[in-house]
Amino acid sequence: MFQSIYSFIIQHTNIIFYLAPCLTCLIAYTHKTIKNYKKDLLKRSDKFYTPTDRVVDIVSRLLISLIPFLNIVAALFDAGPHIISWIYLKLEFILSQPLVSEKKLNIPPVDEKSHTPIKCG
Repeated sequence: MFQSIYSFIIQHTNIIFYLAPCLTCLIAYTHKTIKNYKKDLLKRSDKFYTPTDRVVDIVSRLLISLIPFLNIVAALFDAGPHIISWIYLKLEFILSQPLVSEKKLNIPPVDEKSHTPIKCG
């Protein structure tokens, strides 16, 4: 089983090295285009509106994602940092739970010598 997986990876290394940056760029650029489109929808009623994205921007992002060497450079320096920062922010939100809860628990005080709860009142 491991031999077949290993041989598949070795035989298809070129495809994997092409698809990883290609998919990274396609996902990041699609997200960027949608974000810019929503921002333009809100600002198009302004007096001095200039569009954020044009058709040439979308076509160039698509070409950069598909051309082999350019997608590696774009994944490293343009699309990759956005994805990594998004993942970091999501992990920070998930893992930012306090070690001690803010709610004060009703734990009776303990006598230090006998280690038994002290009765209050």
